[in-house]
Amino acid sequence: MKNLLKLAGALLLVTALSTNSKAQVKFSGGLDLGYVLNSGYGLSIGASVGGEYPIGDNMGATFIAGYDKVLVSGASVSLIPFQAGFKYYLTDNKSGLYGHGQLGLTMYSVSVMGYSASTTNFSYSIGGGYLLNEHIDLGARFQIVSASGGSLSWLAFRAAYNF
Repeated sequence: MKNLLKLAGALLLVTALSTNSKAQVKFSGGLDLGYVLNSGYGLSIGASVGGEYPIGDNMGATFIAGYDKVLVSGASVSLIPFQAGFKYYLTDNKSGLYGHGQLGLTMYSVSVMGYSASTTNFSYSIGGGYLLNEHIDLGARFQIVSASGGSLSWLAFRAAYNF
């Protein structure tokens, strides 16, 4: 698993460095709203920061880090994802509709009645979105955190402002 993440990171870095040297990373900040699909959980809210490095007319290498709080009665549950991936625009000018896939690590923490635990697991997501203009990005994704005892999955929506 660790070797897979190292390989993905190395490929992302090589691809980013071998493309147009005049390209610049675009940063974004966004608000996330999600719904955890596992039984006993519910809505999640959070915030995230991300970036995109152009690697062609209609592709970008991406990264994101965030914090999501799962709203569940009687417990405190939080998710902190760190992921990298690729975005593919259906047009060649990096606007409009796009598809997006990412993989990385997510820290999962839970606290119930004085007991608390946390773990870091492999995570991945697939989704898409629509870039309304140069600054407003609306996206949706299906995200999974894999663990030895099962997985946690949720649907999430992100409204972001690109700088």
